Amino acid sequence: MTNLTAEFVLSFILTNSPGDVKGNKNTTIIFRNGVTATAAKKLANKKLNWFYHGKPLNSGDMKINLTITPNQFAMSYIDESTEGNWVLHGDTPLTSLRKESVGDLSKETFRLCVYVKNKNKYMGNKFIMKQINTNVGYIHNKC
Repeated sequence: MTNLTAEFVLSFILTNSPGDVKGNKNTTIIFRNGVTATAAKKLANKKLNWFYHGKPLNSGDMKINLTITPNQFAMSYIDESTEGNWVLHGDTPLTSLRKESVGDLSKETFRLCVYVKNKNKYMGNKFIMKQINTNVGYIHNKC
């Protein structure tokens, strides 16, 4: 991320309902990990639960890596403060996708959505997402 400032909310959302990235519908399942040190989890027919963890990542030049496996949804980052090492961000029980934690999701189809919002009404500040790499899965533009 380049020039991502505190005015921006940016979240990576793993969801079964890409048209409902805020989790308003009862049937929506969301695992949300954000650069503002916030995260959320919502299971079907449950309330959205917010968590605050990690450090805010919306300051300066950084790279973010998302890892999604059948058991976990995690985000790591590298910036000038990490001395060239990838650091896991927000590795809490929120990220666990194990059946014991979230139930059986094997019949659900999930999409990864990128949610961006500028909290400041003046849209002069912009940031650039230089690259989205994936060699598995799909990137959908309808989230």
